[in-house]
Amino acid sequence: MTRSEIRFQKSIEDRMRTCVHFNGVFVNESCKAGVVYSDLFGTGPGCYAHLLCTGDPEATTTCDKRETPTREQAEAEERSHHERAKLTVRCINAAHEHAKAAGLGRGHGGTGQMDCPAGCGGTLGYSVAGYNGHMHAKCITAGCVNWME
Repeated sequence: MTRSEIRFQKSIEDRMRTCVHFNGVFVNESCKAGVVYSDLFGTGPGCYAHLLCTGDPEATTTCDKRETPTREQAEAEERSHHERAKLTVRCINAAHEHAKAAGLGRGHGGTGQMDCPAGCGGTLGYSVAGYNGHMHAKCITAGCVNWME
């Protein structure tokens, strides 16, 4: 099995342990099922050290809303995630080439826009920081690509 295949299988196993309602404890107060994270795990240093939501075997809490995906669902999610990542990388590369052709990069910041390389029909707008050449970009089409370097 290749390294890529091993990583893919590990990602599937991780997805199969993670509750389908989990959406991140540091960016959301509650999960998609409405369970308030602090009610379940408490507050303060270390309260999220062993999350039931992610299938941590050392978790000491229980949740009646916990639901994990089947292997088929996890595989489909992981394939979708992988395709999304490839699309985003393709868009990042295209946007950097577009910016470079416009003379933007480290030492010369600015903004630009282009037809979205994702093929959604929208416009991708970006800004390039003159300080380090990093790019922030977002397509106007809802749910399409966006990133910040």
